[in-house]
Amino acid sequence: MKFSKRLFFRSALSLVLAVCILSGGLMLMGMAETEGEAVDTDSYAPDVSGLLPEEESIITDTTVPTPQEQLSGKFGQYSLVSEADGKSVVSIYSEEQINDFVTRRENGEWFTLSAEDMLFIIDDTLKLFSQYDVINVTGLDGVTASYPGISFYSSEEYKNCFGGLEVGTNEYSFNVEKDIWNVILARVEVLNSAVYGRHGVKTVFADMTTPLDETELWVLAKDVQYFFREEIPGENQWTIDESFSRLSKYSTGAFVFSGQIHINYIESLDCGDRSASVQLYPDGLIPENLNNVKYDTEGKTVVIEVWDMNAEELVARLRLEGDTDAKEVADLEALWEEFKIYLNSEDYRHVSGEEFTNAVSDYRVAVFFMGMEGLHGTNRVSALRFGADSYQDNCQTHFGGGFDEISEPCQLSGSQAISEYVNAILKDRLTQD
Repeated sequence: MKFSKRLFFRSALSLVLAVCILSGGLMLMGMAETEGEAVDTDSYAPDVSGLLPEEESIITDTTVPTPQEQLSGKFGQYSLVSEADGKSVVSIYSEEQINDFVTRRENGEWFTLSAEDMLFIIDDTLKLFSQYDVINVTGLDGVTASYPGISFYSSEEYKNCFGGLEVGTNEYSFNVEKDIWNVILARVEVLNSAVYGRHGVKTVFADMTTPLDETELWVLAKDVQYFFREEIPGENQWTIDESFSRLSKYSTGAFVFSGQIHINYIESLDCGDRSASVQLYPDGLIPENLNNVKYDTEGKTVVIEVWDMNAEELVARLRLEGDTDAKEVADLEALWEEFKIYLNSEDYRHVSGEEFTNAVSDYRVAVFFMGMEGLHGTNRVSALRFGADSYQDNCQTHFGGGFDEISEPCQLSGSQAISEYVNAILKDRLTQD
């Protein structure tokens, strides 16, 4: 169904384009930590026993941060804590420290992290997200990125982010697992020279004391990604042997960062075992009551995002909760269940190549079904995206956030009923008479 008013957002946006609501929610009260009290993250630590020295403390100072207080413990010299606007802030790497690292690299100095160092930084970063309200990290490019800690998801600021119309792209990703992954990688890239990134995958070599040039790092990273994976029927054995012949020269380890949430660890590149890659934190980098995609999973909740595909901006975000919007949440859950059945039924309509290519709309909607059964009976939060003003029956399952993820072509069918129901809600709540 296509709205005759060029979708209701045109008139609504002209009334509200001065407001960007970034204030918060009380849905995760169980997540709130007592001020000055460390959060226990042992329950979701990876099984890497023996690699972290037992006598080493992750963070020895768990008191309320004071302005520009330096953290103690391993790598504490690179972390300063302070307070701003009533929030505890940890800032990793100062401008002076980054300038020093850049200068030393330009002068040919090679930096190395051990596997134990890498595991420490990964675990330490999770603790920082649990202990502080804001995490800042400055990269080698001198740019400082800021991320909200886990406390954000139980704050008033979080709740107020679902007030309807937005202006432009929100400064938060709402994907805490992705944020943690980014901070870990940013910390590591400053302290380790042996890092190579390609096609969204970054390979970090541990204990690599021998300097390698860009080409050597590229070849070795490619061999790691090719060799340490599941065997594919019919793959070229000669190519596999060539990869291993190069890997066999290194007894060092590697950490493969992929998918913006995954970290895999290979203890020794020369082991010859293609199944030796171990996924760290297989249950996710976040506490269980936070979504491993976006937002939170406290009860049954539906979040609706609306994206302007021409401006490439998020223009609206609504949250429907099971207690205050019981009918809408129940209706959408029922429609979601019908959609999942339809995907596997004989009635399923396949999208033609031409329709797949041309399924373009001015507005795209993403609907997140939190606290509900996901695809294939999993508890992974699923989302559906589809055209708002055209191609409403063309959809795609959606496992992320942001324009890059939402702008992909829609290759599935069956979203018409959900689209019509969601558009009716949006028209009712975002427009005025």
